[in-house]
Amino acid sequence: MDRKTGKLVAVKLLFRDVSSNGRAVTHGHERERPEVELLDVPHPHLVTVQAILYGHGQVALAMELCTLGTIQSMIIEHGAISESSARIIARSVCEGLAFLHSKGITHGSVHPENIFVSSFDPLRVKTGEFGWVQRSDPQIRQIASVSPIYAAPEVQVPIHGLTFKNCTTIVDSWSLGLSLYYMLTISLPRGFDVSDTTWSSREFVVEAQPESKYWTPISMDARDLLQSFLTRSPEIRLSVTSAKTQHPWLNPTP
Repeated sequence: MDRKTGKLVAVKLLFRDVSSNGRAVTHGHERERPEVELLDVPHPHLVTVQAILYGHGQVALAMELCTLGTIQSMIIEHGAISESSARIIARSVCEGLAFLHSKGITHGSVHPENIFVSSFDPLRVKTGEFGWVQRSDPQIRQIASVSPIYAAPEVQVPIHGLTFKNCTTIVDSWSLGLSLYYMLTISLPRGFDVSDTTWSSREFVVEAQPESKYWTPISMDARDLLQSFLTRSPEIRLSVTSAKTQHPWLNPTP
């Protein structure tokens, strides 16, 4: 509970190497944790981080409490999400991620369980779960992840977490693309093997989904966005910033 406001908050407890002044320790060097930049940022498409506490090798994030569930729980209860609703969700997630990316921060764990419903009528969502946010830089680093299934092809998955090699904010585009695919079809692309940690199964063509009854009515613009996000090469993969401003599915003409 927030003692100042009396409101309940959600608390995420992280286990990190931190110094006594709350700065992260990496290879013996202190640096500012990326979640610090999210503190009290009232972005309409991001769950608000209200406080950050450090101590004894732990970081506790006190965040806005979202009580209406997640996109994952919405899918479990109602099935595939309509294209019109999926557009609202994807647009909102793009807005939030674009803000993070403008600060040089990669979310690192975009998937339906981390997209929270803030209103049903009208439909509004916020992206949260900032336990795995990372600075975008070419340095190799390892983090644990609750959902390696949604990780981009350039992210390798050893036994003890994800190894990022030359990863940038573009990894979030893949994760959003796969989340959107799941929202629309309640399935993953054909041939996509969730147990394949070598990532060879990521060599798929998004259009090849004839056996899904949910795939046929999906518009060509939506299919194009999925293919643009689910491009194996990060060099040509569509960024969320470009998607939210330029892609026709997210910017339909009146």
